[in-house]
Amino acid sequence: MKIFTKSGSILTAFASLFFSSGFAQTQVIVPNDLKPVNDASSEGWRMYSSGNSTAQLIAVADFGIPANHGPHSIRATRPGGSGVNRSLIGYYEANKTLASLERFSWFRYSENGTDTYLNIFINNGSSIATVVYQPAVTSGGWQESVFNSSISGGLYIRQYNSGVGMVPISYAQLMNQYGSWVIYNHPDGLFTNFIGGLTIVSGSSSPTAAQTHTFDKVSVKFAGANEKVFDFVSAELPPPPAPCAANEVILYEPAKQQDGSDIPAIYADPTQALSYPQNDDNSTTVNAVTLGFGGTLVLKMSSAIKNGPGNDFKVVETSGGLTSAICQRHPERIMAFASQDGCNWIYAGSGCQDVELDLGPLNWASYIKLIDISPIDGIFQGEGTPNGYDVDGVICLNDYEENPVMQDLGAFYAMNYSDFNQYPRKNGSAVPADRSNPANA
Repeated sequence: MKIFTKSGSILTAFASLFFSSGFAQTQVIVPNDLKPVNDASSEGWRMYSSGNSTAQLIAVADFGIPANHGPHSIRATRPGGSGVNRSLIGYYEANKTLASLERFSWFRYSENGTDTYLNIFINNGSSIATVVYQPAVTSGGWQESVFNSSISGGLYIRQYNSGVGMVPISYAQLMNQYGSWVIYNHPDGLFTNFIGGLTIVSGSSSPTAAQTHTFDKVSVKFAGANEKVFDFVSAELPPPPAPCAANEVILYEPAKQQDGSDIPAIYADPTQALSYPQNDDNSTTVNAVTLGFGGTLVLKMSSAIKNGPGNDFKVVETSGGLTSAICQRHPERIMAFASQDGCNWIYAGSGCQDVELDLGPLNWASYIKLIDISPIDGIFQGEGTPNGYDVDGVICLNDYEENPVMQDLGAFYAMNYSDFNQYPRKNGSAVPADRSNPANA
């Protein structure tokens, strides 16, 4: 389960998160939690559109809609016109009968149109039918609709191959005649797409008027199971405070680009290296700081990096907007140093692109120094003006040291010198005596 990100990005790989409250569970659904519509068997949510309809996870504030259950919702819209133009958001759980569905509810904000309803697809092994629940729709505000035993109207049954269209039915009659039927994952069209068993619909083939509806906070309660409340989120979840990522810039000394020009300001913000790295080379959003050829960046960690098995920390290089920032195409390199006090450093190693390194003799480290060593005469494919290593972030690989105790690093100091050959200053004069004692090194 991926938890951390620096900035939200739609369509990123995530698992669902659950939060318990009493006997209800809230499940956060982000885009890649949605099941493929060509998958007939997987349980969970699907989102599907046909014709000129669209359905997408959105930030409600972008459309002037007040938040209902958090800042994100599902928005279904169509411009109108002839044809089957529908948006569907469907949920499926295997081996559930209609009678076992104790409650299904959803919130809806309707901007225009009233062609929106709930479909429940059921079968008994030899016949199939659709339960249609179409509550009254009012525009301009959030409304909650509830399918349960208290329904007093707007309920219909459509049994296929019966020669009869939608027939009004009471809830009691529905359960008496169809309660034992199984809710199934319904195929749309020529059995190439599957849209769920419990499906909220926006638009159909008739009427053909424009429709815009936003859906949120769907809850499902089956007999013998806790109620599930679903929160739809259009972007990655914001991260909890990273226990071991860089959180302070100590020094940033950018060098030049390959052509000798300055690093553009948009790439010269060292705070982009703080917090957990986004680690997205395909993003067009700037999420890293550029060092330039020979530039230096010193970062302090939020917690001390722990020396553990294998490599101890990772430096993430992100070249935003590039299809694949592999070293053969983008030879962006650094050498890295680690320190406990920000003054005495050990060399941790070097590498190209994302680099994992070991603390060596250090039990822990709170400071990381990165120096660009990219070849200034190298060939960098797919870039505008090459500008060296782009630091997205630094993170621990072995958790953090809870009780860091400063080591005696005397063994790592320069203890003597074997030669000292001092050159004159630029103007040819001798370096002053107080700057010429090699023991000071």
